[in-house]
Amino acid sequence: MNATNLAQIRIFQHLHFLRRIEERALPVSDARIGELEAFLKRARPAFEAPPRNRYAVRVRTSQGRLRVIFDTQTETIVTAWRIDVSGRGIDV
Repeated sequence: MNATNLAQIRIFQHLHFLRRIEERALPVSDARIGELEAFLKRARPAFEAPPRNRYAVRVRTSQGRLRVIFDTQTETIVTAWRIDVSGRGIDV
């Protein structure tokens, strides 16, 4: 996979994520998305286990808890769900 393909995949994944947070009415701002991706890049050694490249990570925000799917190959959040108190994902 070359750099151009990787950049295109990253853009498509980011657009997919934006559509999902809008569909699921998740309270995530553009600035918060950048902070969240930067945090996941820094925390990557804590959850990465090659050869996998996608990981479900629970994130606590001021608006509640989210489960996000993070792609380590493109370093992009692919999708997200709201998590209820019991820890099960909720599709809004």
